[in-house]
Amino acid sequence: MDWREVENGWPREVKPKIKKKKSEWLEARPVFLSYRWSADTSIQIQGIVKRYGVSGGEVVIFLLNYALQAYLAGRLVLTPHSVVVSNTVTSSWGK
Repeated sequence: MDWREVENGWPREVKPKIKKKKSEWLEARPVFLSYRWSADTSIQIQGIVKRYGVSGGEVVIFLLNYALQAYLAGRLVLTPHSVVVSNTVTSSWGK
């Protein structure tokens, strides 16, 4: 998904998820956040960590919050695009 910030966007509404009945709830599990970005972005985040003495998780949460607020205000436009992923397996695999 690509994104860009705009000056004259329209505010957006994120609809709340429909709550499940108590009988459909699963047992509570820990929540883990995983993300992937370029080495350059990682270096920039580590620079912020060293400069301001905050944890990397705090920087990531700040960036996610900034992006969410920009999206809700209509300043962040997300453009979905399809990606084709393929794997090649040869007969020599595992030998």
